[in-house]
Amino acid sequence: HRFLVKCLLNRYSSRNLFYVDMELDRLSHAYFNKYSDGVHPSIESSFISSLSTIGYIYDRMDDGDIMFSCSDHGFCTSSRTFNINSMLKSLGYLVLDDGKVNYEESKAWGVGGVSGRVYLNMSGRDEGGILGVHEYNKVLNRIISYIRSVMGSGRFSFRDRLLERSSEPDLIFYCPDFRVISGLSDSRIVSENRSTNHHVDNGYYFMIRKGSGVYGINENISYLDVVPSILGNLDGYEEYAKYYEGETII
Repeated sequence: HRFLVKCLLNRYSSRNLFYVDMELDRLSHAYFNKYSDGVHPSIESSFISSLSTIGYIYDRMDDGDIMFSCSDHGFCTSSRTFNINSMLKSLGYLVLDDGKVNYEESKAWGVGGVSGRVYLNMSGRDEGGILGVHEYNKVLNRIISYIRSVMGSGRFSFRDRLLERSSEPDLIFYCPDFRVISGLSDSRIVSENRSTNHHVDNGYYFMIRKGSGVYGINENISYLDVVPSILGNLDGYEEYAKYYEGETII
């Protein structure tokens, strides 16, 4: 994909280029903690290649053009996993039939990953839903209390449109000390000494206007700053930046 970006730059003339580089993320999930003598060679090689592509793009920018590089997370290694569906089963909210989720009888089920996502089976919103609004709140609060009792800290976000049918989860939670899994065959809620690689908050951001010496570097930028940083520096779009929360980093 980096080769493709270079080909596109050589073939087409464009005032805007948007490019997503996923290779470092995929390699870090696989190899972040797999090399005892520093950074794994695959990650190091990919990082150098990524910087080379950034330099290639920068060399072809005109004076006054802006480059914005955004890494929305860093990486860490955790030795603990949290099984979201084992928790829901122990609370009596998840019902299994022959090792599969019974969606008609289950009050909730979950999906793991970097963050955990909980879906509640709400009456009047979800097909075959069984939770009324009052019980919905009771179940959700009990789930949150249990997660906090295990993880101790973390961040939670909730569904914006409670009654609207969509694929949006009812609860998303994240804690850097745990990798969230969702297997149905393991009854353990928390597993120790199970090394996994996953995201942390310390992403890296920089923004530079070529030829002007104006640049901004910030390791603690808020996600809210990303959109106004871009719009506030695009000709003809500056006025739209004021409608967003956050501030531009240059």
